Amino acid sequence: MAELARIEAVVVLQGMDLLAHCKAAEILRIAAIASERSFAAGETIYRPLEPAERLFFMVRGRVRLMGADGVAKEVGQRPALPLDEERGDAATG
Repeated sequence: MAELARIEAVVVLQGMDLLAHCKAAEILRIAAIASERSFAAGETIYRPLEPAERLFFMVRGRVRLMGADGVAKEVGQRPALPLDEERGDAATG
């Protein structure tokens, strides 16, 4: 999968609830240091109680969140970016 272009990263970040109150200049600074990473199905991204070293925003696909009680919740399947169709990419699950 091709890495998101900087303008696409800005569009994605602007759509994230956590960043809704950020100014455009702040979003641009975040986009400048952001990088895209893919994970294989079943790969662990983060373990509870371990120090968090990164902040992840899901752009495509789904993720299963496992609570301390062992109950899993699946979230995701964000819609494809408008530019994805032009590049020939599709949202994957």
